[in-house]
Amino acid sequence: MLRQHEETGARATLSLVAARTVRVRVVRLREDRSVKGFVEKAQAREIDTNLINAGIYILQHDVLDGMAPAGRTSRSSASCSRPRRTRAVRVSGERLTGMDIGTPGRYLQATREILDPR
Repeated sequence: MLRQHEETGARATLSLVAARTVRVRVVRLREDRSVKGFVEKAQAREIDTNLINAGIYILQHDVLDGMAPAGRTSRSSASCSRPRRTRAVRVSGERLTGMDIGTPGRYLQATREILDPR
């Protein structure tokens, strides 16, 4: 993911995973792996990808400059649940493989596997 971030010159890189079922925001990519856009609660006819945000980000420091301090909100703030439009910041997406940790049970399972010395 870091290699792609550096190679593409992106200001932000999102980790993406393939979802088994799409019930949330999907992320559309261009051929060069830059983020084309997001589709919130996509209708069946709109789904042309199964990639969703995995919640891991690489950000250049200046991407955070417009954010409000912790505990405050601002209309100009970026938010992980509502990504800023990609017009001003080059955003790329890197597809990752591995375990889905989107529920507390799967997160606990993954944590146990990481901590297991075997």
